[in-house]
Amino acid sequence: SRLGMAAPTFAALRLMNLLLPNSALVVEGVPHDWLGHMLDLDFKSADTHTLHARGWVQAHGKGWLLQLLDISDLMEEANAARSRQQCLRFAGQMAERVRVCNVERLTAVAAEQLEELAQLWRIPCVALVLPEVSGVGWRVYCQYSAHTAPELWQVGQRLGTALDRFDANITHQLRFGSGVDQGPLQSVFANADGFLIPHSRDNAPKAWLMFGFYDPRQQAPDLGEREWLNLCSALAGPVLFRLS
Repeated sequence: SRLGMAAPTFAALRLMNLLLPNSALVVEGVPHDWLGHMLDLDFKSADTHTLHARGWVQAHGKGWLLQLLDISDLMEEANAARSRQQCLRFAGQMAERVRVCNVERLTAVAAEQLEELAQLWRIPCVALVLPEVSGVGWRVYCQYSAHTAPELWQVGQRLGTALDRFDANITHQLRFGSGVDQGPLQSVFANADGFLIPHSRDNAPKAWLMFGFYDPRQQAPDLGEREWLNLCSALAGPVLFRLS
């Protein structure tokens, strides 16, 4: 059973006890009321996942037969597509806001984009990191921390060259719980899980987004490598252009 229940247990339960609250409203009344209607029902699963089903009811002898199709995979694909579309739309809006803002407000506007990014994808701490003026090392250009999260980074904070060892063409999940000292970057992230997203040109890093206390596979499973890289470039590219 996709619900994680043995058949005898399942048979002994009333339909209402198996449904999430939003679906309980769909089956109010008696089965006769549901005839001719397509029913979209969300079931509670033993593994905390939601089982999405679509079906109909029909008379069956002296009782009623509810026939359902599992549409969980279709729902997940639709949700993922909506998330990717939202990401693409936000990236475009973010880039446009940076391009058209007054240059005196550039840092503030970039920070506002970080805040919105953090709220959309539940990121506790995020910072945009740009190269030092000398071209050696990195510095925090702007940052945002949620009210419930510690402030990992400060504007203007120097990060040295710790980011230089990372491939600038892919994202990087950082885990520091192995007990092995990973140097300056470990202290930068306060020993917390992190996520690095590069903005590169000709295979060379031009900027980074740093996420603190974050695992994208858990907190934003619908977004992939391409979406994260696009988000970083949508912010960092226009900022660097305005600063040049």
